[in-house]
Amino acid sequence: MKRKILCLSLNLVLLLSFSGCKEQSGQSSSKGDQVKTSDSTPSAFQETETESDSFSNQSQIEETSLKVKEISLGSCFSAAISEDGSLYMWGDNRYGQLCNGKNGGDLAFEEGIDCNKPIKILDNITSVSMGTLCCSAITSNNELYMWGLNEFGQLGDGTTNDKYIPIKIMDHVKSVSSCSGNTAAITDDGSLYIWGWNWKGQLGNGTADDEHSPIKIMENVKSISLGDSFCGAITEDGSLYMWGSNTHGYLGDGTTNDKHMPIKIMDHVKSVSLGYSSSAAITEDGSLYMWGGINKMGQLGDGTTETRITPVKIMDHIKSVSLDADFSGAVTEDGSLYMWGSNFHGKLGNNNYQDDDYDYRYVEGIDSNTPIKIMDHVKSVSLGGGFSGAITEDGSLYMWGDNTHGELGDGTTEDRHSPTKITLPN
Repeated sequence: MKRKILCLSLNLVLLLSFSGCKEQSGQSSSKGDQVKTSDSTPSAFQETETESDSFSNQSQIEETSLKVKEISLGSCFSAAISEDGSLYMWGDNRYGQLCNGKNGGDLAFEEGIDCNKPIKILDNITSVSMGTLCCSAITSNNELYMWGLNEFGQLGDGTTNDKYIPIKIMDHVKSVSSCSGNTAAITDDGSLYIWGWNWKGQLGNGTADDEHSPIKIMENVKSISLGDSFCGAITEDGSLYMWGSNTHGYLGDGTTNDKHMPIKIMDHVKSVSLGYSSSAAITEDGSLYMWGGINKMGQLGDGTTETRITPVKIMDHIKSVSLDADFSGAVTEDGSLYMWGSNFHGKLGNNNYQDDDYDYRYVEGIDSNTPIKIMDHVKSVSLGGGFSGAITEDGSLYMWGDNTHGELGDGTTEDRHSPTKITLPN
């Protein structure tokens, strides 16, 4: 791992624009259709061996009521896009996920490396996806940039070197999804590209070989979601395809056999969301179906803790859903937020929680294997590694759950067991 630290001043971060990036040809692979990659970085970042404290001015920044239009949560860090296209990040920074030129730290919050309040990172961002320890963002001109951990080539730049500042990977990208060791992107023409770790065939190209650059897998794709070593894609005709690891029925095909190529699972699907070990799909009539995983914490929401290897209907009138390892959240058409599964660190948001003696067992009255209503007037929800975030209809951001690394963004490292409003700095 690189030990050289990339440092920058806060002012440079705030002024960063991708318009000044210079492109360089990246490495290519002989397997699958390749796209040109780039190892370009924003020119505002300067590499140095001395440290600078980019958090030193945070207390002087005036807080305003910036509206939030999108959030994405990683394993222990968070990202939000404001209505003006600014990207803010906070939480754990071990692999440079915060894109502030720093990296390092341990499994606890480290002052000066991690950050427990949002800091502005980039401008002109339209969409963002946080993987376990890597990050991806799409700019207003449909360029895909990535940074963070790159152990399996999940950044797609042709290397396995971690990146502490954004590098341009692709053009003409309209959506992206990142998870443990993989990233997938859909281009403007509906082509699906994927890269990174492939030990379970999750790249969908019929092999088990990792790919460090994007390879084309499918056409006519409108939506993609990645789980932990398994993938789901919706085609233009509403068909849901799944592939990769199937240890506990993640793919929903009625077996536990891994699939190295996409297989069709359902019709009439409008949305798919994959967690670390479970899957969810919303059909065109608003029905929510879930399957996969051992369901030990009731994260499928079917009233049991039994494994399901085919889709099971859970709720009606659903407009969006988000999953993580052992809990789930869904927003109904009337804006109600429902949560279920494990409640360790209070991540369900109902002011109840598992204590520090948690031994990963379902506790009646604390965990929930059926959906429970948490909030009204919610527009979208995103779940991370033990914490949750929701955007309300007025653009306000609320966070709750585990806060070990400051991932809630409230200026502390204290867990929150109910939704807490977070304000983005101006």
